[in-house]
Amino acid sequence: MQEYNVSVIVAVYNGEKYLENQLSSLLDQTIKISQVIITDDGSTDQSMEIIEKFIIDHELSDTWTLKKTETNLGPAANFINMCKETTGDYIFFCDQDDIWMPDKIEKMCGIINDDPAVNLLYADVIDTGDPESCPSFDSNLYDGSVERIEFSPENYFFKGLGCATCITRAFMRKVIRYWTAGWEHDMFFWACAILTDSGYRYNRPVIWRRIHSDNVSMHEVKTLEKRTAQVEKSLKRPKRMKRMLRDFDINDPDKAAFLAQYYKVLAKRDRALKHRDPFLALDVLITGRQYFLHKAKGAILDLVLILFKKYSM
Repeated sequence: MQEYNVSVIVAVYNGEKYLENQLSSLLDQTIKISQVIITDDGSTDQSMEIIEKFIIDHELSDTWTLKKTETNLGPAANFINMCKETTGDYIFFCDQDDIWMPDKIEKMCGIINDDPAVNLLYADVIDTGDPESCPSFDSNLYDGSVERIEFSPENYFFKGLGCATCITRAFMRKVIRYWTAGWEHDMFFWACAILTDSGYRYNRPVIWRRIHSDNVSMHEVKTLEKRTAQVEKSLKRPKRMKRMLRDFDINDPDKAAFLAQYYKVLAKRDRALKHRDPFLALDVLITGRQYFLHKAKGAILDLVLILFKKYSM
């Protein structure tokens, strides 16, 4: 069997209920993992103790490292920092509460190894609500095909999941300097991949993704203040991607035009939120909703927050 130099980076925050199964699924891979980096982002439960015991019990201290951040960074900055510490040729993002299928690394590394054009590969997932369950799935629904995702304004926004994504370390090192604070790590690397025509999809599930009440998104409260801060930070993103195109000598008028228009829509959103202008937000909803990950849903949320300042999911 082909061997690969693989780094897995795991972001942890209060994951004591789920860590044992996830970490075990890393050990059960058909390809031995060269490096595992785990960073606890300020857990207040027993996560650190569980991981430390797991590493000791399985004699993993030579290849697995665990550390705790001094302050809570959030998942994006946590993952970006860990990327910089990797040594493997292939980097896998790992959430604390999923279970990997045993051949995930073998299959995804094999695809990337066979095609140098692939810088980022994402796959499908199977959702499950049971922490112990790895439900079967109809393999006939997945043909195992690999397709390059063509650039388009719609495809610029990542439809996959970071927990089912692999990137090459060579690609990471080339693009990581374009990251800006607050940009989700998977969305960032996907933007770089789609603009460099190197983002691919693998039509097969590779993990069981556990959906539970402890998921951060299940309890997230949207506020006007947080939304405004997010959009203000987002204004840097199209500028960074425009710089990347220039640095990489990518002369594509469609990509340049998209980034220019994307910036204009973000600037309009920024003004609408800061001035609580519902008419400007309505204009964005009508004319610019294609520049949101969730299209109309995202633009409507802007309008709701302008009117009511808070929204609970």
